Amino acid sequence: MFDVAKIAKHIRELRISKNMTQMNLADELGVSYQAVSNWERGNSMPDISKLEDLSGIFSCTIDELLGASRETEVVKQVVRKEHHDLKLKDVALVSPMLNPEQSKQLAADIGIGEDGEGLPDLIVLAPYLSDEVIFGVLEQCPAKVHLCKSSDMARLVPYLGENSMNELAQLVIEAENWKVLAAIAPFVSHWTLRKAAAVMVEKGQLKELESIAPYM
Repeated sequence: MFDVAKIAKHIRELRISKNMTQMNLADELGVSYQAVSNWERGNSMPDISKLEDLSGIFSCTIDELLGASRETEVVKQVVRKEHHDLKLKDVALVSPMLNPEQSKQLAADIGIGEDGEGLPDLIVLAPYLSDEVIFGVLEQCPAKVHLCKSSDMARLVPYLGENSMNELAQLVIEAENWKVLAAIAPFVSHWTLRKAAAVMVEKGQLKELESIAPYM
C-alpha cells in the first residue's frame, strides 16, 4: 500500500520548494485548494489523471512523487493506458486514486478472469463501481459463475440493485451454483426463486431447495 503520510509530506515539500501556495497549485491543476489541502494532510490521494501534471509542475517523475512500489508501477500503467497485463488485484491497490470512469473502464477491460480468481478484487473495487458495471463484469464469464464462492458473492450484494440481483440470480441458476443462490436468496425476487425451485425439482435437488424455501 502507498505510504499516504509520506506522500502527503512530499507533496507539501515540493510545493513549498516551488514557492507555491495551495491555491496556486490548485489553479495549475484545475482542482479546488481543498483538494490540495487534503492531499497534504494525507486525507486523500491525487487523482491518477492529475499525476502527470503534478509531476510536471514539480519537475519530478511519478516514481519520485509516489515512491517506488508495485502500486506506483500500476499507476504508471494506468496513466499510459497500458493495462493489458494488469489484474483486478492490481487495480484494487490504487482504487482510492481512481475516478468512477477509470474504475469502470478498468473493471470492464480486465474482468475477473476465466477462472473467476478476480472476484475478491472486484469486491474491493465495488464501492467505486455502479451496480450495472459490477454485474457486467460478472456477466462476461457466466459459465464460470459456478466457481464463485458463496461468501464472496454475498459480499457483493450491498452493491447491486434489484434488477442486477435478479439477473445475477439467473446466471447462478444456469450455473446450478445452489450454495451461491442460498447466500443471495434474501435479496432475490420471489419470482426468480420460484423459477430456481422449478429447476431444482426437475433435477431432483430437493435438499438444496430447502435452503431457499424460507425466502419464497
